[in-house]
Amino acid sequence: ATSMYFPSLKKKCSTELEI
Repeated sequence: ATSMYFPSLKKKCSTELEI
């Protein structure tokens, strides 16, 4: 899984989805 940052959530989430 890759660690991606979501500014809208103001938190770091890990997802396996490749955006």
